[in-house]
Amino acid sequence: MTTDGGGVAAFGYRYQYLVTAEQFLRIITTHTGNLDEVALIVEPTSRDLAATSDEDDDVVDFAVEVDGTITRRIQVKASRVPSELNALRYSDTKSIFKRMSSGGEEAIILTNKRLAKKLRKACAEPTDLPDGSQQYVLAASEITGSQDGPVRSVVRDDRKLTDIKQSLLDLIRRIRGDRALGQGLSSASLLAALVMDSIFEAAANVTPRRRTADELLTLLCTPDAQIAHALRRFDWGAPLIEVPRLVSAVARTSELAELTELFTLSVNARNPKVSVLTGVTGFGKSTIAADFCHLNRHFYEHVMWIDCRTEGLIEAKFKDVIRQLGVEAESVVDVASAFQSQFARMGGPSVIVFDGARQRKDIERFVPTSGCGFVIVTTTNSTGWWHTAKSIPVDPFTEDEASACFETYAQIEPGTRTMVVTDIVNRLGRVPLAIAMAALHFRNADEDISQLSREYFAGLDALADQTSVPEGFDRTAFAAVRHAVAQLGSGADVLDEDRRMTQALVYHSAFLAPELIPLNLLLQTVHQTTTMDLTDPPLPEIADQAQRNRVLVTLRTQTIATRRSYLDSSGISNPASDTITVHPLVHEILRAIYKQAAPTERMLDLLTMLMACAYGWLIQLRREGAIFPLEQLLVHGEWILELVDRIAVPDTSDEHQLYVFRCAKLYLACEIANCAASQGEYTRSIDIIETALTEIQGVALTPHAQGMVTKAACDSVADAMLGGLDVDRAKALTRRALAELRKFGTIGNPRLGGVIATLSIQAGQAAKKFEDREMKRLAVRLLEFASMQTVTEMPQLGHVMQIHNLLSGGYASQALELVQRVRPPNASVYDRVMFDNFEVIANLHLGNFPNAADGIDRILSLADNGNHLHDHLKLTFEQIGDALLRTQDSWSSRSPRLRAKQLEVQRRRA
Repeated sequence: MTTDGGGVAAFGYRYQYLVTAEQFLRIITTHTGNLDEVALIVEPTSRDLAATSDEDDDVVDFAVEVDGTITRRIQVKASRVPSELNALRYSDTKSIFKRMSSGGEEAIILTNKRLAKKLRKACAEPTDLPDGSQQYVLAASEITGSQDGPVRSVVRDDRKLTDIKQSLLDLIRRIRGDRALGQGLSSASLLAALVMDSIFEAAANVTPRRRTADELLTLLCTPDAQIAHALRRFDWGAPLIEVPRLVSAVARTSELAELTELFTLSVNARNPKVSVLTGVTGFGKSTIAADFCHLNRHFYEHVMWIDCRTEGLIEAKFKDVIRQLGVEAESVVDVASAFQSQFARMGGPSVIVFDGARQRKDIERFVPTSGCGFVIVTTTNSTGWWHTAKSIPVDPFTEDEASACFETYAQIEPGTRTMVVTDIVNRLGRVPLAIAMAALHFRNADEDISQLSREYFAGLDALADQTSVPEGFDRTAFAAVRHAVAQLGSGADVLDEDRRMTQALVYHSAFLAPELIPLNLLLQTVHQTTTMDLTDPPLPEIADQAQRNRVLVTLRTQTIATRRSYLDSSGISNPASDTITVHPLVHEILRAIYKQAAPTERMLDLLTMLMACAYGWLIQLRREGAIFPLEQLLVHGEWILELVDRIAVPDTSDEHQLYVFRCAKLYLACEIANCAASQGEYTRSIDIIETALTEIQGVALTPHAQGMVTKAACDSVADAMLGGLDVDRAKALTRRALAELRKFGTIGNPRLGGVIATLSIQAGQAAKKFEDREMKRLAVRLLEFASMQTVTEMPQLGHVMQIHNLLSGGYASQALELVQRVRPPNASVYDRVMFDNFEVIANLHLGNFPNAADGIDRILSLADNGNHLHDHLKLTFEQIGDALLRTQDSWSSRSPRLRAKQLEVQRRRA
């Protein structure tokens, strides 16, 4: 019979040092005195214990010292498989306590073994301890010596090693949480390993046996940034969608305390509680929510800040969240259900902030009903929320808070101008936004505060009298924003023309999304030379440097907007790199002011110009494959479309002006649909196209606009096929495409024959792939319509089909020659991928392996451009992978480079 002596010993040490760590951390968390007095002594000798008699150096496994005095000695006795056969016996216990001796302190045997019957009889009734163990106090006189003390007891802990380790991790997380540090499980596991290593070293006498509580706390309270460096990531307080950095000059302690209390109640259950911060725009609701998130990162594992300005933006944000949680977002039909399912399974706790929600129905389907977390809603609407939600009204500042806020923003030493400051903030209604804007105005002016106050309020009162304030806005905040715009350029050597241009630019910015607004695009909307021609829309370009500098100098005289420049992934700037960001509340007030003041004609002109600019920029950025600025402009394009839908256009508007406005909306919507399709979001693309075509139906269109409608209708058929749309919906789209093609064909321009033939073939080929009799008939009609067109020059689609047929027929040399002849010199990123794909396949079959590898490299360099080449690259990697496999025998021994490319293509294909 053999025994696993090494395994038994390893288990014994593992168990001993785990319970040593856990027991000492439990003492740290419950000790009510000064922790500087508390220490752990690991494997102490009689000298460490200051023994007064001959004691066994190998009997006390660890001891606890308080204020220089040993208060507790513990020996650990454990078995891998506790049973009646290896129970802790009375005689062993008597011997251990005799060897442990005592100087008046508590002596404990800590074991996972059962107690033998005789030992049980020698003990008082067991007491349950907080960790689930049981303490048996010895009563037998021959063990205790008939003394009242020291207390000798056996603590039986039958937990498994995994349970003890989990308890250790929980204690570490509790200690870190109490000190406002991250409580991530990975962080706790790393620190537990370091604590165990520290105890091992002390036991081996590599380091001092005596470890103070302060030393262990210093280790356990390692800053989050250092742990993140070791783990290569933050595992606690991590944003799935980042919380904005809203500057809080004065903390709203009452509201923050209430949110903290609600958070604690919420995360102790499995149904997240909802808190609704209500109040007028400018009262600081979003700032309170942001403060809660920033100040309490140690509370939560994840945070999601959802901008609720538009329904489309809400869904886009949650799609990004589920993508980060590992869900293939592009294939998800119901984003809300997918998020609810993921949230219910997350460890948490997590915080979700719905910022600027208009009403309950806008966010209800995304509010989690199960899981560990807490929900905060900020809104100007105080009614209609859930009866279970806790409403927290956000009122104006108190006088002291308002004064402190003003002094901070105006950079006035606290308490030096108390009466003047108090008067100012009271006249401003103690509204946070109005105070901040006024104080910044005072800071920028080099005048006496009392004199400046009189002048400021004279201007403010005049503006307030002129302004009809919409519901949900504060009159003073409204006037403060108008005043700030009116004061642009004050105190600086600024020309009137530049002041007016900057003021217009600021108001125009309110009709785009508030973050990362391209300054060069805004300059196009205020420049007199910009023409409104949708057949030749404004394209991305960097404005004249001198003009841009003059606008920026004027902007800096007031703090309405902040400037930010960025570089793209290649380290260079682009026309969208120079941006401004406007505070969301200021942004909303600017838009409300402009809508009130501007005549309908001017409003329509501005919206038309913004849609035309966004359309032109999107076309060019998508062609170039400039993904980050493309995503940036998509946010603005979608924002404008949703905004336009909420603006009532009177029937009395000028007919031509209204027509151009409608066309601009159509063109922008179709380009956004193109962007969605290029990311594989075919259903969304079709939804956008259907809405756009419905809105333009019945309008007499110019040839160019009819061409746009026809292309969109044909694109929708291809999207229906690629997206696997149900056949009934696909039939309706195909019929619409055929009808629009016939309208386009009646224009009678012979130069349009190639365009009409291309669109007809595209829609016909897509319709033919549906396994449905009527779709097959529609496909035939579309292809017949294509054959009826007079084509003066073969369109690109014809060349593409010709190249494809040549490659399929084995005529690689002719295919390569045709590719090189018809490839456009300034091809879009999509065309570059397509023609590179043809070249790679042809070169593989012709044995031009270095050229084939070069082509694969060019395609791979575009493969990380987000999702905007989703299906183009998917199809390309499939075709190249097949070609590499078919030609493998000819290149496998001659081209190590192609072997590496094949592995990369296979990975991308998977």
